Amino acid sequence: MFGEHLLNQYLYNSVALVESPKSAIYGSLYFGLPEIGKNMVWLAVYNLSSFSLDKMLALKGRNVFVFPDLSKDGSTFAVWKQKAKVFEKELPGTRFIFSDMLEKLAPQQDKAEGMDIADYLIKQDWRKTRSK
Repeated sequence: MFGEHLLNQYLYNSVALVESPKSAIYGSLYFGLPEIGKNMVWLAVYNLSSFSLDKMLALKGRNVFVFPDLSKDGSTFAVWKQKAKVFEKELPGTRFIFSDMLEKLAPQQDKAEGMDIADYLIKQDWRKTRSK
């Protein structure tokens, strides 16, 4: 995974998991780097089909907050959520928590375009999202 090397450095941080490295980078910039324990380590699986057990093995024992990309019919969210249920059984102590914020709030046009969390973050001033 993109950013996986950070897991050994930040053993106790929760993880934010996204599809693209672009989203992982923007997530880190907007919500803070993992040096502060409450900040998440942002990782990316690279593409839709790479949300797989082989990649998730590195996340064993972590709380993983998942931010799937949008899809026209919500299938990305549904497929990833179903896979995560299987992963949790295979990886004791691992918990996948899904954000459905984009699914609920995004207009149909954004869903049709497959927008992701980074597409929304880049429209915001990062200084307003960071803790002081």
